[in-house]
Amino acid sequence: LVNMLFFFSLLLTYFLPKDRIVKNVDYSIGILEKEGLYFNPFYTFNPNLEKVAVLDNYTDSILLNVALDNNTKYTNIFKKTVLNTFYEKDKNQITNLKDVLNNDINSNNFYIRYWFGSEILLKPMLVFNDYSEIRYINMILMNIILILLCYLISKRIGFKFVIPFVLSLLFMNYTNISMSLQYSPVMYIMLISSIVVLMINNKKKQYYNYLFLLIGCSTAFFDLLTYPLITLGYPLIFYVITQYNNKNNFKKYYKQFLLLILLWGIGYGGTYLFKWAIASFVLGENCFKSAFTQLQYRLDLTGSDEITKIGALSKNVNVYFNKYTILLTTMFVIVLGVFVKIRKFRINKIKIYDIIPLLMILISPYLWYLILTNHSYIHCWMTYKIQGICLFSLLSIIMIFVNFDKRKDRVVKNEK
Repeated sequence: LVNMLFFFSLLLTYFLPKDRIVKNVDYSIGILEKEGLYFNPFYTFNPNLEKVAVLDNYTDSILLNVALDNNTKYTNIFKKTVLNTFYEKDKNQITNLKDVLNNDINSNNFYIRYWFGSEILLKPMLVFNDYSEIRYINMILMNIILILLCYLISKRIGFKFVIPFVLSLLFMNYTNISMSLQYSPVMYIMLISSIVVLMINNKKKQYYNYLFLLIGCSTAFFDLLTYPLITLGYPLIFYVITQYNNKNNFKKYYKQFLLLILLWGIGYGGTYLFKWAIASFVLGENCFKSAFTQLQYRLDLTGSDEITKIGALSKNVNVYFNKYTILLTTMFVIVLGVFVKIRKFRINKIKIYDIIPLLMILISPYLWYLILTNHSYIHCWMTYKIQGICLFSLLSIIMIFVNFDKRKDRVVKNEK
């Protein structure tokens, strides 16, 4: 049902006034040309910092190209919906986009394996706004949602978890994410789903199952394989922390934890499979073959002398955990330790099975890199972001150990 809703929501975008979309895409070309395909506002010679800050204008140009719908070969609206056609002459997608606008060139390429779900939001916005205005709106909206989430974290599980959460986002260069159409959908899904996790009453735990299934579906629909694991990792961390004092039945708790991971995976994988199935039906050809061929490539099942699993791990770790993030994280832990010592806060007694779920989440980005080796190696400048899960898990474990509640002996002493 959800996947059918996805399909028809995309189909409806082809009824929007095309002339207004073309006009606003035309206004957008200037900023893309000025910045280039992979704009870096830091202008650094440090290769790791360069990857931290880079904007994916390459893919944003494709998204705008798809939005133009400059296709006369396929008039069937169902075929248009599954094909996601765009014009491509060479690898400079900004030039390709400009050629379509200036010369009214017909689309000659397509992306069947992805949904391009962001078009259901991008196209209506392009009716009224150009690229720079969309960026501005995106920045404001994303930050409002982030502030709301931080407020809920403080109220639901404690302010002490806000700082680790914000740090983990800053180290993935959160400030630049809203500047890229390619990066934004995953962040929105993570922020909104985390809010819902924190709002769900423990008496209605069945809602978690529906939520994580929907998160997986939405991630596959909106994302173009950027850093999708954060839509599982962050909500799962918040779920674990909210359940920390409610684990009366550990066996049941662990089964639920693993079930949520499974449901996210079913939603994520199932939504991709549905796209390939409906594309095969509409086009009358086997779309699974090309999709699985591309999947083999991303998994590096064909083998490569240059790309290795160790290389994929190394490149991503070096980008996220560069010398600056390591220094700042170390300083944070040291300051926290000194603060705890001076204030004489208690250290909670924690059993290892209390933190096993967080440890599992902590290592999940590195399992992702080992599985999707090719993609993680080539696109480390965006896949490195999933290590935010790792840092947030690690710092959350530390925060669980520290009890910031006032000790009774200190309260009595102060009263005297």
